[in-house]
Amino acid sequence: ETYGQLDRCSANIAQHLLNIGFGPGTVIGLMVDRSPEMLAALLGIMRAGATYVPMDPNYPAARLEHMLKASGASLLLTQASLKSCLPNVQIPSLNVADCLIPPTDEKIHSSLPKVSLSASAYIIFTSGSTGVPKGVEIPHVAVTNLLCSMLETPGIRADDVLLSVTSVCFDIAALELFLPLIAGARVEIASAEEAANPELLAERIRDSAATILQATPVSWRMLIENGWTGSPDIKILCGGEALTENLAQQLQQCSSSVWNMYGPTETTIWSSCARIERDFSQITLGEPVANTKLYVLDTHRNLVPAGVGGELYIGGTGLAVGYHGQPDVTRDRFPFVSLKNDETSRLYRTGDRVKRLRDGSLVFLGRTDRQVKLNGFRIELGEIEQVLNSLPGVQESVVIKSPHP
Repeated sequence: ETYGQLDRCSANIAQHLLNIGFGPGTVIGLMVDRSPEMLAALLGIMRAGATYVPMDPNYPAARLEHMLKASGASLLLTQASLKSCLPNVQIPSLNVADCLIPPTDEKIHSSLPKVSLSASAYIIFTSGSTGVPKGVEIPHVAVTNLLCSMLETPGIRADDVLLSVTSVCFDIAALELFLPLIAGARVEIASAEEAANPELLAERIRDSAATILQATPVSWRMLIENGWTGSPDIKILCGGEALTENLAQQLQQCSSSVWNMYGPTETTIWSSCARIERDFSQITLGEPVANTKLYVLDTHRNLVPAGVGGELYIGGTGLAVGYHGQPDVTRDRFPFVSLKNDETSRLYRTGDRVKRLRDGSLVFLGRTDRQVKLNGFRIELGEIEQVLNSLPGVQESVVIKSPHP
């Protein structure tokens, strides 16, 4: 599709939503196949002033139902072929294809509301596969700040092609889908089948002539282990889990540049990034994105000196509104902290242990709790143990993550 077609389709969707009463202040679940229509629907919901909840039709029905209920969604925008994925949905549903038909109102653009920067763009659920996922509410200003920063570093030009491979339920999908649009570049959307199959994905990378690709370490390993040799024209963004030195060296041979991306969902996709030079001696988290501050604090929330490990706290424009409908958890994870010069700032407590090097860069050391990352999913090991201990015949259990071979 062209930019003109995308503009018209998203405007049509926005107007349809407004015409039936789903505008500013409403929450809309979106469950569609990976396609240009998915992108138009995301934009359409935001242009109507509503908040979208991205839903992957491959997720279990119970999880999808929880996402709708916990987010307070009052409408499900979907496709006829996917309605069987949610047989017990309790809210009205609307076929996205019906929304693509132009409304009779010819002044469609002038009738769309002006969306406030402080309004919520999306509610995305933490990707842990155990326990009860929390809905992270992200405002428009945070998304805009991140995209404008990424426009400069790692950078994207109008002649770039970004291949989107990430499930819409992961927040990094927002960068893949929206960043090319603000640069006038091309976004190609890989199907779910292509994204999961290394041979099909390698073909799509080649056929699309992709110049930017973002993925988790496990996806990069999957490609390399299946014979993908890369391209001298492709820029690699790697995030979601810790980037190992071995994988970084392999990726150097497959690309024009490799970038280590770091950031929790609660601080809007990425909070820092580092270009990994070919003669690197250590993997660092790099520089913070625009209007973002990174603090290393001890258990008393005092700043620690370089070389001393502490917990990473993040402040700035990228902070989430909080966890939707969970004020107590929000207060705990987003405390107000008094720093030097009696400055008090609202920060996000990441749970990640880091240390600051003499040059100011940060190195990831591990977690302060038992949360682990597996294939980009946040998993609480204690929650798995709790489920195991409830089974008949199990008195006590211990769950650990085995190291990657």
